[in-house]
Amino acid sequence: MAHIKSLSTSWKNLRHLADWMQVGTTPLRWNEIKHHPEELARRRNKTNVTFVEYNPSTAPKTTAIKTPTLLHETLQALSHERTKQPPLRLFVVEDLSQQVIELLGARFDIDPLFFREQIDDYVWHNTRDPWASPPSLISSMKHRPWFRMRNMRLRYFKTEKEFEDSRLEANAWNVLRRPDNDENHWHYQDRDGAVVSIMRTRTTMWIGKDKQCGNGTVGIVLLDPTVRQGQPLCEYQHMTSQPGKITR
Repeated sequence: MAHIKSLSTSWKNLRHLADWMQVGTTPLRWNEIKHHPEELARRRNKTNVTFVEYNPSTAPKTTAIKTPTLLHETLQALSHERTKQPPLRLFVVEDLSQQVIELLGARFDIDPLFFREQIDDYVWHNTRDPWASPPSLISSMKHRPWFRMRNMRLRYFKTEKEFEDSRLEANAWNVLRRPDNDENHWHYQDRDGAVVSIMRTRTTMWIGKDKQCGNGTVGIVLLDPTVRQGQPLCEYQHMTSQPGKITR
């Protein structure tokens, strides 16, 4: 975080990432959580990582990592035999936190912009907004070891309460994501009070070399969590136009 703060004096769009790491989530939530030290600690230390190691001629080895301490120990324990081909290592990260960025970024010397791309879902913004990020040049993007994909999640909720519960659950994530009511479906074909939501999601992937372990290939995938309420819209099929009747 100290490194990112030092860069943010020249790279203004990194200031938002530095503030995000300081708070543990979007700085817009600071007034809500600054008087709750337990919530601050939970957000800053949240770790939900799956580590997968691929060695030639052997089955992949998978490790679930749920604490910053275990992630630190895993990274410190990475090694390889010089007489053998370095393994392919993959870290799948759900949500982000200050400690996950700190540990992975320092261990693999990752461009901070990789994490900056994942922390919020803004599409439109004012140029004076603190989260504003100028578009990248194609010539610059071609030389990056990471890329980002954006997607829309459509989700069906039987009741408005289910939908509101999903919004509250998304507020507990560190990355800024928001289920929005589509308000564009026909109630005479759905149940009364049903809601179809749209959520803008991101998947960002970094591919690089582990200079400390024989230049073995390392991949890091940043994924968004999934709300527990509702169902993906594709699971529902409208088999009849009768009011209030829906089949799966």
